[in-house]
Amino acid sequence: MEKISSYMGRDVILEGTLIFEGTFNLDCKFRGNISALGTLIVGEHGKIDSDIHGTSVISKGEIYGNIIAQERVEILPTGKVYGDIWAPVVVVKKGAIFEGNCLTHEVEMTRAEKPDLSVSKLSGVVQLYGTIRQETSTEELFEAC
Repeated sequence: MEKISSYMGRDVILEGTLIFEGTFNLDCKFRGNISALGTLIVGEHGKIDSDIHGTSVISKGEIYGNIIAQERVEILPTGKVYGDIWAPVVVVKKGAIFEGNCLTHEVEMTRAEKPDLSVSKLSGVVQLYGTIRQETSTEELFEAC
């Protein structure tokens, strides 16, 4: 497994645009857009309401949105994906939930989909545009999901 360069825990709610490189573990609630030059890991407590463009995506939590991955998408036994997947390799483990369409072929990100990482010259730098707030109640989840 790759070294995790960034992590957001279960007590955090993020909203906005997330752009990163390296490996990012989101074990929180997130709504917005995600672009990655690296691996996104959605932790068991993660609840993501976003389309995702990246290299690889591993889901142990919930993803509501489409996934476009250049290398692979893995949905582990606790993972749930509600949306379409485009990736050369898609792995759905026993116990996982996947509701959507799946297209397995080589994926080339268009220029518009590639994240602009020119602002972050250091590996593992995370750019967040939007709001970060502490979760006040576990009852308050994304109503749209």
